[in-house]
Amino acid sequence: MLRLTLFAHLLITTLNMLRDLRGAPVELCGFLDLCAVFLVQLVHSTPATQRAPAWRKGLSLGAQAVLTYVPLLAWHAEWGAMAGFLSGSVLLLLPAVFAWAVFAVIGTSMVVCALTDGLGPYTAVYLGGSTMLTGLVVYGLSWLAQLVARIHAAREQLATFEVANERMRFAHDLHDLLGYSLCAITVKGELIRRIMQGDPERASEEVSSIVTISRQSIADVRAVARGYPEMRLRHEADSVASLLAAADVKVTVDIELGELPDAVDTALATVLREGVANMLRHSDARQCVIHGAECDGAVELCVANDGVEPGRHVTGHDGRGGLGSLVQRVSAVGGTLTAGVHNGSWFCLRVVVPRPTRTSLDPGSTGPPARRTTLKPNEA
Repeated sequence: MLRLTLFAHLLITTLNMLRDLRGAPVELCGFLDLCAVFLVQLVHSTPATQRAPAWRKGLSLGAQAVLTYVPLLAWHAEWGAMAGFLSGSVLLLLPAVFAWAVFAVIGTSMVVCALTDGLGPYTAVYLGGSTMLTGLVVYGLSWLAQLVARIHAAREQLATFEVANERMRFAHDLHDLLGYSLCAITVKGELIRRIMQGDPERASEEVSSIVTISRQSIADVRAVARGYPEMRLRHEADSVASLLAAADVKVTVDIELGELPDAVDTALATVLREGVANMLRHSDARQCVIHGAECDGAVELCVANDGVEPGRHVTGHDGRGGLGSLVQRVSAVGGTLTAGVHNGSWFCLRVVVPRPTRTSLDPGSTGPPARRTTLKPNEA
């Protein structure tokens, strides 16, 4: 669009020049002069020239000014808005404080030259106005072309970010969903190997549970492709209690929570699942306490276990590990996650999420009353 507009102005000015017959040599020199101004303007309209050093801009504008005023001074030829390109270049290359003043001087110079040559006030005003109008058009189209180029570059960058975010989401989802499932299969497999001879009936039940977990894992993988699936904290609490009991871990589950929005419920369920998976992978736990309650307008979930190696430090908060992924998920619902070692051998994973108002639930719904799920040690 910019090149086409500049070419149209070049064509119009050339026609004006040909209409004002002054002889073939003058016409040829004028045409070459206009072509040079056109090429210089194409260079001035590029972002690279606008970012060039001040001395280079000064030389370029000086050359364009010479090409613009030579026909006026040498042949007294006012061919349309021949100074319009120069006024547009001034707006593009000079600082705004000086650009508009020089822009006005160029327009005024065309009026003065016309009056000096005796062309009359009407023609003088026409030449001055058309010069400034051409300069504004050149300036506006040059910036518009640059803005369009920036928008296209930004769209490509956003598309790259979206792809990267989707890859990260997919990796986090697979880690959070399949990590627990594979850990559960491993634990139950070890249990089956231990009890196969002495308690074949229970071993058969555990095999059935492994089949169920495997089928759920397949469903989770399919859900990841469509987006992160919804999870329920109470369902996950029952699942991890069964898993921990199979791993000979004494577990106490005490959850007293009312109805939660899907996003909060899913975030807490994910924290519970990942926390238990990390506990089985990284500790020699023999006791685990899972506590959920509402306190001071917030929902709190705490997963604590013993069996932590002395001197072990928490890792993964940088977003590259399991805890880093959980931090991102909890932050997405406005909550905070803290993790650390207490009393030497106990590890505590704690999540606090502001309690959503009733209006954030279904309209007109007050939600069911809070229910309490309590599992004492060895009852899981």
